[in-house]
Amino acid sequence: MSTHADAEHHAPEAPERSSTLLWTFGLLVIMVILVAWFAHWFKRGAHEGRHLGPYPKVAAAVAVDHTKLIAERGQEVLDKGATIYAKTCAACHGAAGVPSASIQPPPRNFTTEAVKNPNGNGPYALYLVLLNGFEGRMPAQPGLTAEEKYAVIHFLREGWIKANKAAKYVEVDPPKVTEMIPKPGTTTGPPPPPWTVQEPAAVRALMAGFAAEAAGDRAQAEAWLERIIASRPSALVVTAVRELRASERFQFIAQLHQAAKAGQKDRFTALLVGSESGGWLPWFALRSQADLDAIFAPMQQAAATAPAAAGVK
Repeated sequence: MSTHADAEHHAPEAPERSSTLLWTFGLLVIMVILVAWFAHWFKRGAHEGRHLGPYPKVAAAVAVDHTKLIAERGQEVLDKGATIYAKTCAACHGAAGVPSASIQPPPRNFTTEAVKNPNGNGPYALYLVLLNGFEGRMPAQPGLTAEEKYAVIHFLREGWIKANKAAKYVEVDPPKVTEMIPKPGTTTGPPPPPWTVQEPAAVRALMAGFAAEAAGDRAQAEAWLERIIASRPSALVVTAVRELRASERFQFIAQLHQAAKAGQKDRFTALLVGSESGGWLPWFALRSQADLDAIFAPMQQAAATAPAAAGVK
């Protein structure tokens, strides 16, 4: 005889009440709400972007003491200028001041070419070139601060111009240019936003030449890495090549290739650990000096044994 408790134990459970159609309808409603919300804010953002621009706020005017910046030519300033030149100017003018012949129209050769600037090679004369550009060929450099402009100017003047063309070097600007230098404390408004400046046609041609040059540098650097692997190097060097390829920093790899080809071990090491390149790859930064030396040797050999037909610079 079964008891009441047994009856309750064996009684079937109530079926779960659910509806596939109801769940589908609910999900569709949520999706419609999300799409409508996204479309609303996308339309609003696009409208504000067209009418206000990406940076609607006007930067404050800044005071630049040109006299002070012109006088500061110490080693710290020159080192800063060298770094700025490598990042901003070397792509067109060449790492050693000698531009590639494949870039047209050709940028100025700082080591041999005569002065083209009618204001001369004085500090403020070159500052005006960086501020406004030159002859529709060299673009202005609004991304550099006044301090950075003068740092790279001092690097060029005290290094290449003074060393290679001492007769063209002047300590100060001529009187007609000196009169143009703003007085200390004078404030000037910020330069116009880069996206509002229409570059001259000659600059577009220059940039096209630079792009072609960069593509060639990348191809040569990739061929260089292939030669390194083909030489059956040590496991350390194989890993180094893999790290470089994985980074996909092709301009950085091209700089390494140029340093290796020139036998510039110190610059090669500085690039790898980030002290010169402005960036760094963790794997290399953690290597010992002995490891870095072991990496440099086969990479230099591979750079020096490039086939002549490859057209390596």
